[in-house]
Amino acid sequence: MSRTPSVLSSLRPLTSFLHTESGGAAALLAATIVALLWSNSPLADVYERLWHLQLRLGVGEWAVTEDLQHWINDGLMAIFFFVVGLEIKRELAVGELQDPRTTALPIGAAAAGMLVPAGLYL
Repeated sequence: MSRTPSVLSSLRPLTSFLHTESGGAAALLAATIVALLWSNSPLADVYERLWHLQLRLGVGEWAVTEDLQHWINDGLMAIFFFVVGLEIKRELAVGELQDPRTTALPIGAAAAGMLVPAGLYL
């Protein structure tokens, strides 16, 4: 009698890949490609309606109702940049960016990443 693997055990390689840095980056890239294709397809109106879907979080009077776009822009992006700031602080304090020579390239890249788009916009 052969045993068929459960769904969870068959997903184990995928979940272990997604826990790596390259796995997370691949998932983000895949989501970006799907969003670009979806927003430029004949189903673009469905994509736009998804962004304006009203979500309510709270109980009774203590609730906040915003659309999905505002929840992401105001809430999740704040959490994202907080976590990025904590990671940068850790790298500067005890990580690979302790040495000023090692820090010069990432600082230059970050500055160019802000100045070049702003310059192109102007």
